[in-house]
Amino acid sequence: MPSLTLDQSVRGVKFSALVLIGFGLLTILGTTPTMAGIADWILRLVMFDFSPAISVNTPEERLLCAILGGVISGWGMMVWMMAEGWYRSDPAIAGRTILVASSVWFVIDGTGSVLAGAASNLVPNIGVYLILVLPVLLYNGHRQAASAQNV
Repeated sequence: MPSLTLDQSVRGVKFSALVLIGFGLLTILGTTPTMAGIADWILRLVMFDFSPAISVNTPEERLLCAILGGVISGWGMMVWMMAEGWYRSDPAIAGRTILVASSVWFVIDGTGSVLAGAASNLVPNIGVYLILVLPVLLYNGHRQAASAQNV
């Protein structure tokens, strides 16, 4: 398996943070009726459903876009800040935090997607999950620290 240096892993973690922040900001666009078309497009893409029935029309749906966009952007900023500081000083603990938090998101979001009838959301979720965890998993120092803890 290829390995990354700490600097490469930090850059990968920062990239994953930018993906989260960008998705959060796109989701925020669904909060206004004039920009709801972008949120509609994202929903259709994620659900692989291009019917006109999917839309963000109601104030409640727009509120959910605001909440979701804020949470995702905040999560992305937290990951960015971890990469800037904590990950460099203690990559084992910060890496484990990123792995556990990302796994919790993946399981809950994936389960909710399936229960909501949108199992197709698992496809982009797998991509986002890999973007989040691969820089940590491929960092050689993280693997060495994890194996040292298991000894």
